[in-house]
Amino acid sequence: MNLRKFFIHQGSSILSKNFNSATYVLVHGAWHGGWCWERVIPLLENQGHRVIAPDLPGHGKDVTPFSGITLQTYVDRITESVRMYDHPVVLVGHSMAGVVISQVAENIPDKISALIYIAAFIPMDNESLSSQARKARSAGVSSEMSVNEDKNEIDLRKTDRVRELFFNACDAGHASRGMTLLQKEPFLPFIDTINISHERFGSVRKIYVECLKDEAIKQEDQKRMSAQANCEIVTLENADHSPFYSAHEDLAKILIKYGNIMMPQSEYKLGQCTL
Repeated sequence: MNLRKFFIHQGSSILSKNFNSATYVLVHGAWHGGWCWERVIPLLENQGHRVIAPDLPGHGKDVTPFSGITLQTYVDRITESVRMYDHPVVLVGHSMAGVVISQVAENIPDKISALIYIAAFIPMDNESLSSQARKARSAGVSSEMSVNEDKNEIDLRKTDRVRELFFNACDAGHASRGMTLLQKEPFLPFIDTINISHERFGSVRKIYVECLKDEAIKQEDQKRMSAQANCEIVTLENADHSPFYSAHEDLAKILIKYGNIMMPQSEYKLGQCTL
């Protein structure tokens, strides 16, 4: 997919820097699609910011066969999205997408003004999502997953347990919509490892949005991963694992705040990051 050609009909302004606004690339998590940002995108755009929320390969409206999808496939798609712009972007990842945006930041740190993790997994160097999940104090959705390695897929059973884990603080309408739109997920991106370094990944400013009512990734696990990656911490008190539904206005305010800061990387002082 040539994303630059896809957006060119909207004019060059979408790809060029307006110094009064930020550019956001919003990356959805496992079993989701770009649809999950539907309540957040208008709030950012109404403030004059540019936003794209691409479907990862095999998700949403993207029909890439699961057989060829790896973590690198995801990384390539988001790298292409980021490279559309002639200026650094705010790269946002929810849940599983924390793995994706970390590797993208390692590969092209100069193209990213900040990483924002939202209740997200952050593996360290040579780790995978699965290795981080094994360290968690809570089993999360693992009991509701059915893995078929031959088909490279993970089916998530749409049970009351999944609804409670993902949408426990959402209103009934959005919880039902989210449950309806959940889909199968490729397996390999869960076990593929990332390779990150102090020099590249460590040089990018990182913010972690803790969701205090999250039942899928408990707060103590969010804190453990954010501390390892030297993230600044922001909390959403009334957000579950789906803050784009349960706390979309407060989430948008956080994204706008850090988008407006847009601190040049040369002014960001690198702390210690345990890789």
